[in-house]
Amino acid sequence: MAEQQLDMMGTDLDQILAHLDQLSDSDVKKLWPQTLVNLVEVFEAAFKREGLSEDDAKGLAKVAVVSQAHYMGGRTFYLPRDERLKKALRNIRIWQEFTGRNKHELLEKYQLTMSQLVNIINEQKALQTAKVQMQLL
Repeated sequence: MAEQQLDMMGTDLDQILAHLDQLSDSDVKKLWPQTLVNLVEVFEAAFKREGLSEDDAKGLAKVAVVSQAHYMGGRTFYLPRDERLKKALRNIRIWQEFTGRNKHELLEKYQLTMSQLVNIINEQKALQTAKVQMQLL
């Protein structure tokens, strides 16, 4: 998010966040729209998976949802499904597993055609090369 957009969030958000810990879980469930409650639950579960304690995960989830609601609230926006992310992560795994001699194994494992696999390998090689070149600068 651009610095200007962060500034637009301003002190209103700071004031809301300063009092957020005063809301109990039951208050959140009673007072907040169901969409926000669902988002809190999604973020909380994600933060727990990352190793945060239950209390920290709940608190951080509320902060994340309030911040997002403050920034995007009332707007219509499209939230893409995670298919592109899954595909990108799969492609990284393929590149990491690629030895130069295991194309047929990767074809079977990831249910790809040879042209798809070659495209993925070429794309990942180009990304890796660009990353290395940037580090050299």
